Order: sequence, then C-alpha cells, then structure tokens
Amino acid sequence: GDLRIGQGEGRWNPFGLEYSPEAYEEKQLQELKHCRLAMIGIFGLWAQAQASGVGAIEQLSAGLTAPDYYAKAGYFLPEGI
Repeated sequence: GDLRIGQGEGRWNPFGLEYSPEAYEEKQLQELKHCRLAMIGIFGLWAQAQASGVGAIEQLSAGLTAPDYYAKAGYFLPEGI
C-alpha cells in the first residue's frame, strides 16, 4: 500500500523540501547509490573479519580507544571535580 512518504499533497515532509520531478528522481538515485556503497562497506567489514578471525566490532573498538595522554588528563584537574 501507499505509505504516503515522498513528494505530493498530504505527504510527510518535515523539512519542507520541494523538488521538481527531475530533482526528486535524482535524489532517489543518489539514495540508491549511497545504499549500494553501504552494502559494499558492510561486505568489506565481513571479509576482513573472515580473513583475520577478529570480529568487526572488536576491530572497530580497538581503533576507538582513548590515547594515553587523554586518559591521564584527569591527573591535572583539582581534587573533587
């Protein structure tokens, strides 16, 4: 059925974006291309996890840890803060 999402009268449009039909088709194509890139990225994460034996979450969390100098910043603050 019609979810009433998209352009047209009575459609959900929270930001008030108004596109011409040509521009709307271009936005749909851009969204499709971004989705395809995301699928390629997820495949890359899966392939890396299979090759290394380490899961994607573990690989990402290793790169998102706080550096040592940042972790030691608490020593420079006065007590009680």
